[in-house]
Amino acid sequence: MLEYNEVKPGKYILYNGEPYEVLESHVARTQMRKPQNQTKLRSMLSGRITPVSFHSSERIPEADIDSRLIKFIYESRGQYCFSEIKDASKRFFLDSAIIGPQVKFLKGDTEVSALTFTSEDSDEPKIIEEQSRSHSRPARSSILPFL
Repeated sequence: MLEYNEVKPGKYILYNGEPYEVLESHVARTQMRKPQNQTKLRSMLSGRITPVSFHSSERIPEADIDSRLIKFIYESRGQYCFSEIKDASKRFFLDSAIIGPQVKFLKGDTEVSALTFTSEDSDEPKIIEEQSRSHSRPARSSILPFL
């Protein structure tokens, strides 16, 4: 649980049962009122941005967000096929809306970082965002470090 003033940009919180990323935050103190944290939150499921104010008496739960590497395999009719790094038989499909604008940079056998969210009602992690990072080796002899 986070205090109202610990909600800062880059944190992932649960708000109305959905995971949100904090984009902006500003603790405002007016003359006769208690302080409040005015934030802008981006929904990790829909991408919608919402302004929310948290008051000093509120406690905000953190979202259970993990990052893991997955491998892009191919695209077919707007569905993108991925697999786990170590076991290529465990394949799953993601829609282009979840992946975002990075979709045009995906190439076969590219390792990408995916954010997963585990809700309280299910133990199955759900992929909410994919961040394209190329981990393939270049054709020349130079070796680039992993990002």
